[in-house]
Amino acid sequence: MEDSLEDIWYKKVVFPYNYFGNLKKLVVEDIEKEAVIPSQILACLKSLEELQVHKCEAVKFVFDMLDIEMKKTKGIISRLKKLDLDDLTNLTCVWNKNPQGIVSFPYLQELRLVKLQKLENLFPSSVARNLVKLQKLKILRCDGLVEIVAKEDATEHGTTEIFYFPCLSSFSLYKLSKLSCFYPGKHLLECPMLETLDVSYCPMLKLFTSEFYGKGPVRESEVSAPNTVSQLQQPLFSVEKVTNHKHSFLFFSFSILLYISLLLLQTATMTFLLNSFHLARLLQN
Repeated sequence: MEDSLEDIWYKKVVFPYNYFGNLKKLVVEDIEKEAVIPSQILACLKSLEELQVHKCEAVKFVFDMLDIEMKKTKGIISRLKKLDLDDLTNLTCVWNKNPQGIVSFPYLQELRLVKLQKLENLFPSSVARNLVKLQKLKILRCDGLVEIVAKEDATEHGTTEIFYFPCLSSFSLYKLSKLSCFYPGKHLLECPMLETLDVSYCPMLKLFTSEFYGKGPVRESEVSAPNTVSQLQQPLFSVEKVTNHKHSFLFFSFSILLYISLLLLQTATMTFLLNSFHLARLLQN
């Protein structure tokens, strides 16, 4: 009896280097395994550019890193450009071991994460610092997510971590009830090409410091959010920081001006309607 593709995929054997070497897109649905990409397969996927994983209740992590022999891999450079994870109710991490020194993702451009209820963070800080081509980051309905980037060790305490995403143009966060920060320590988040920032129903998350306006930190929803976030918790963006960077400053200035313009437009519209109403009353009389 011949083995199925799934049996071959998860066999603990050494594959030839060109095995699955031409595979560019992989869609995985409804598998009964803890890992999507076994360690013995990872090195073979040298052409993989898109990975979609949907509706897999058994999956606990995407990449199995535990059995990879570092002496033999010599550092895998993944060509993955798009990672789409959707409805993985038991996923606890993307990698079950820090991939630093084992595999890197310098070509990753798009990340979409939806309904990953047990995921508490997305990247180790070493991975986040190397996502230089990331363009779109979308995280939706991940109820367990507390932070996007996790601390790796004690050496990060007391230092300012810099997360620089030179290509990030779209950043969306939606219905993340526990998300309170980008990174749980002192850090700078720089996105000079950011065009779209969409944050909705993230009551624990501070968006930016508002010393610019002469008041305290502003959350995504000051009306509905419980006042339980520590005042020491950094916001998503800092107005003090963006004023030192031309592109970021222009982005925030544009956003502020757009907000003021909408208020003025709303006021002007109300004035016009009131004047029209009074004119109509005068004409009737």
